[in-house]
Amino acid sequence: MAHAGWKGIVRRIIPAMVQTMQNRYGSNPANIVVGVSPCPGPCCYEVRQDFISTLTEAFPAKAGEFFLPQADGSMHFDMWAALRWQLQDSGIPLAQVEGPTICTACYVNKFYSHRKEHGKTGRFASIIVLHA
Repeated sequence: MAHAGWKGIVRRIIPAMVQTMQNRYGSNPANIVVGVSPCPGPCCYEVRQDFISTLTEAFPAKAGEFFLPQADGSMHFDMWAALRWQLQDSGIPLAQVEGPTICTACYVNKFYSHRKEHGKTGRFASIIVLHA
């Protein structure tokens, strides 16, 4: 289980986690099933130039695919696409990835959104299962 927000994406937490699972448990990435929790969606994840520069420096060939220009001149980050890319790039078939499909900023009545609610936090419950 890992938290892979934008910092986790930049620091490559997903590939590191898959590699650790391979090394410690002999896991085959093609057999890993992933559930991605609700998180900010591309509809609401507005970013500044410093963020764009950080991601572009980390992934020069891919970062451009994760930014969505808006009509008002702002830029949004498609973290959902970035997460799916890193999962697939780590050998996990996209057919075995569930989510993300719910934007926490759109549904603050059901989820906490640090970005939308300016620092208000909460917790999600998670489960991980390892089949031997």
